Formats: sequence, C-alpha cells, structure tokens
Amino acid sequence: MSASTLRAARAATRSPLDLSDERESETSSELERFHRHQAALFALARSNRDEPRTLDERFDEIVETAARTLEVERVGVWLFSEDRTQIEARAYFRLSAGELSRGATLQAADYPAYFKALETNRLIAAHHAATDPRTCEFTESYLRPNSISAMLDSPIVLEGRIMGVICHEHVGVARRWRIDEQVLAASFADVAALAMADWQRERADQEHRELERKMHEAQRLESVGFLTSKIAHDFNNLLLPISGWADLLLLNPADEDNIHEGAGVIKDAARRASALVKELLRYAEQGAPELERISLCESVQQIASLLRMLVPVIIDLQLDTCGQDLPVMGSRIQLQQIALNLVANSAHAIGENPGTIQVSWRQAGAPLSLPADLSEESQKALTSGPVALLEVRDDGCGMDEQTRRSVFTPFFTTKGSGHGLGLAAVAGIVEAHHGAITCRSTPGQGTTFSVYLPMAQ
Repeated sequence: MSASTLRAARAATRSPLDLSDERESETSSELERFHRHQAALFALARSNRDEPRTLDERFDEIVETAARTLEVERVGVWLFSEDRTQIEARAYFRLSAGELSRGATLQAADYPAYFKALETNRLIAAHHAATDPRTCEFTESYLRPNSISAMLDSPIVLEGRIMGVICHEHVGVARRWRIDEQVLAASFADVAALAMADWQRERADQEHRELERKMHEAQRLESVGFLTSKIAHDFNNLLLPISGWADLLLLNPADEDNIHEGAGVIKDAARRASALVKELLRYAEQGAPELERISLCESVQQIASLLRMLVPVIIDLQLDTCGQDLPVMGSRIQLQQIALNLVANSAHAIGENPGTIQVSWRQAGAPLSLPADLSEESQKALTSGPVALLEVRDDGCGMDEQTRRSVFTPFFTTKGSGHGLGLAAVAGIVEAHHGAITCRSTPGQGTTFSVYLPMAQ
C-alpha cells in the first residue's frame, strides 16, 4: 500500500470529532505563530525607536530575533560590495551556540544562478536547498559543510536597489517553509532595509553638520583675517603717540609740563589699546558655544568698536539703541558673528562710496514676514511667543532677484575675493537658534537683512 493510500485510509477512519479537534489545534497553532511573529517585529521596531544603535548593532539584533522566532540555526545579513562582485556577512548568528560573527564573503561569480535569482525574486524559499536550481550551487562549498538542508532568503531592497539579502538557513532534515514564515522572512528583510535607510539618513545629517561646522570655521577665519588688517591699522595709530611722546620725554626729561601731558596721552592710548584687545578676545573665544539667556541689545553693543572697524570712515554706521533688553536663548559669540557678517556685507555693498549702514534691534510686531521654507522647529518657536528683530540696512548697490535668492547659498559670492561663506554662516547660525532671516533688496537702492529670534520667556 502506498503512503498516499495509507493516509487516505487513516483519514477515512477518523471521526468528525477527531477532524474538528485537529482543525482547532491547527488554528490555535497558526494563531500562536502569528502573535509570536508580530511580537518579534514590534520588538525590533520599538528597540530602534527607544535606543538608537549603530547599523551593525541593528543587524545583530535582527538576525538573532529572526533565528529565535523562526527556530532557524543560522541567520545572516549579507550586503553587496560597492562593485557588486561579492556579498559580505555583516551579521551572522548561530542559534545553538548563541554566537554572532561577521566578515565572511561569497563571490557572485561563483554562484551566478543564485545572484540572478536575487534580482528577480522577492523571496527564495528553497525547501530542499541542495536540489533547488537557485541554491544548488552552494551544495559542495557551503550547504554540505554546514549541514544546511533548507534556505529561506529575502533580498534587502532600498529605494528600488537590492543592497543585500537576509538568509535563513535550516540545519538537519529538510524543512518546508510555511507561508507565514515566508512572509515573516520578507518582513525581516524590510526591517533591515529600514535600518540601512536610518543609518544613511543619520550619516547624511552628520556630514551636513560637519560641513556646516567647517563652513562656519572657514568664514570665521576669513572674517578674523579681515579684522586683523583693521586692527593692525588701529594699533599703529595707537602706538604713534606712545612712541612719539616717549621720544620727546627722552629728549626733554626735565620738562614737567611735557611729562604730565605725555603721560596722559600714553595712558589714554594704552587704555584704548587694552579695550581693543579685550573686544577682540571676546569675539575670538574658543570652544563649543553655550546657549544661555542673553540680551541681544547688550551683545551687539559689546562689539560696537569692532563693527566700526569693518566700515570705512566715509560710511556712516548708525547703531539704533531701542532701550529694550530683548532677552534670547543663544550663543553670545555666534549672535555677535551675525552682526559682524551682516555689517561687513553691507560695507562691501556700499564699496568706496559714501553711504549709511543702520543696525537696529527691537521686538518684532505682527504679522511676521517669515520665509516659506522655514523649518518646523523655527516656525513653532517664532509663532508661539514674542520675537526679537535685528535689522541691518544699507543704501548700497542692492541686488537683483536672482542674486537675492542665492545670498544664503554656501560658496555663492559676488565679491572678487572671499569664499561666499559669510551669509551662509549667518543663515546656519540663525537656523540653529530656531530663528529666521530674510533679505529685501532693490538694485541701486540698498538691502535690508532681518533676523528674527524667539525671545526667552
């Protein structure tokens, strides 16, 4: 009697009650597996949300969860090399030993049928891996040495591109993969793809922050270099009366009137030189900026002499003191850098012609003229409370609409020298303070930069 005939005979002898109990048992088992599968996927999603991890740590967690949930001896995440000639095990878990490893490689040229199948199949369910045409190439080199009888592999797809594969390798007797197990394997591949997407996004954010840091540092060095030439000129002017009166006193050491007058001039020059050095040191403070409650008005007034040094004598620099404290949460050094960069930009716009630069600050009135591409954080910060407004206005050459739209773009410049980082750095600082900056300009009539910052409560 054949096996099929024997099964049919046994089924015929079972009572309806036996069949009902069997179906109920199967349903209960399927329901239990469903809940176990969903719990595993939920745990992976919650883990990534509650505790950010490296990509390798995420892969380690995925392969271990997959092995324990599907009760598979070996599970690995394999990723393609950049030239796609091989895949490398980024995480490989052995259930019986409870061990994680990584680093093994498989050459695509050695297994052409398998790699072709990855490109055309959402899932490779090889119930008999040694005879399945998609996986039989592994028999001698991989399956038999590791006692692997069945494979359940799902490509890891990110933005339409296959980045790798998650492999479930059953050891021992042949195994027929259930449909729900195949669905779960594909879900584990999707979780791995999400982990890669998160990692790529985090890496892009880190690179962006590093670029901003370098851009701000480059701009800072550029502005410090410009200030250095101005300071050298001022120090020469301060040293002239000191050296001149010292020579005069040496020639006439007995002249008491000269001694008294010369000492006064020397003391005044030394006082002004000391004040100049203090302001420069305050601006050039090193270290990471600390956010604190500061007065916008006081911060700008502290660098008044530095602002005047940026402006030729034929340009009238007007600092409009509003009499308001205007408290904001921010970095004093970075907010002062905003004022320095905007004034330097206005001075360049006026050039060698007579002109006026007005720097003013006040509490902004409603409605605010905010840019359309404002970030969600800045939008919320600027619409949930009072806002401080810092404006720098000049009557220089102005700019056309195309130029105006590009002024905050890194490396964009209309100057014959410089790196085009000044206004881009300003925009980055403003955004870091959850603020906004706008530019209004008309060719031949001048430009106004408006910086909006949320006031401290």
